[in-house]
Amino acid sequence: MIYGSVRMDTTSASCFQCHHAIIDGVYLGLLFADFFEFLDLIQRRLLCVHDVKESSLWPAIENLVPKATAGKIRRIERVICTGVSSSIENSCDALEAYEHCFHSEISLLSNERKQTSTNRFRVPTFESSRIITECKEKRSTVTGAAIAAACRAFGLLLQPYLPDDVQVLNVPIEVMVNLRRYVANENIFESYPGVAAIHVPITVRIPVKENLLSQDVFWYLARQCSDELRNIIASYEPIRQLSKETKEEINAPKKSGKSKYVICLTNLSNIDGVVKSEQSERFTLTEFPGCTNLAMDDMPIFYIGMYSMRGELHFDIGHCAGYTSSHTASSFCRELVRCLSLKSKL
Repeated sequence: MIYGSVRMDTTSASCFQCHHAIIDGVYLGLLFADFFEFLDLIQRRLLCVHDVKESSLWPAIENLVPKATAGKIRRIERVICTGVSSSIENSCDALEAYEHCFHSEISLLSNERKQTSTNRFRVPTFESSRIITECKEKRSTVTGAAIAAACRAFGLLLQPYLPDDVQVLNVPIEVMVNLRRYVANENIFESYPGVAAIHVPITVRIPVKENLLSQDVFWYLARQCSDELRNIIASYEPIRQLSKETKEEINAPKKSGKSKYVICLTNLSNIDGVVKSEQSERFTLTEFPGCTNLAMDDMPIFYIGMYSMRGELHFDIGHCAGYTSSHTASSFCRELVRCLSLKSKL
């Protein structure tokens, strides 16, 4: 929800809604910043709404990725982050394990309306600062720590139901990153204000026979996720993967069922800049939609949108209400947030 004052004695509320295919995750901040600036110009009578012309949102991807980078794109194997030896064969796929463990719940909810339910958490300023500080001390990014915490929470959710011989839980994750990092000429965005997301797939191997509450296991995974995420982004592999998947989706018949990625994470970083300092007297950002309300059968089990606003970390954790119960989702969310709080020694 966006709040802005039209006059000093009047406050109005604006609700902005857009389609998931046009804008997503990390780009919401940019869109809202432009939206605020647009409203501000109209409010100060510097722009007439009738003078605004329609324009294309986004150029073709061929115009985004410089041809010079084509030779730099190299094929790399799918990233595996693991806290145990990769030679261990007794592993289990996270989606298969989840569907086996929660078969009754999934069947019971299958006739429910397909919609996204969201759990929202706000971490107080002092605790948020401690989390960020400890990530730096442990040589982990906040995104890496969030991925590790989410996988740990997922592992704890399934651990009581896994067969005794399973030692490793393979958790496929997709991390949404900014496509603009692959654009050489930023001036192109002066003509195209639209934005787009690109996903980076990684698989985290959770050692379910070890103590998942161990700090050593957690920070090992957090560092591995941080390092490998940086490496795969720098490799231009996401661009190659995007091109490959686009061709496959165009030619392949429509599939049903859940996404192969059980968790999707988007780190929106700090969003305080959405409202510029010169606009602060007229606009105040009080809430931010870190999670989509679009529910699809093939969405990941959990979607995590995280951001920082006024020194506080925020987590919006969504799930499909026709597949996962609110009780199961709450258990996952509670373990995720508790993990980050424990790791900040609070």
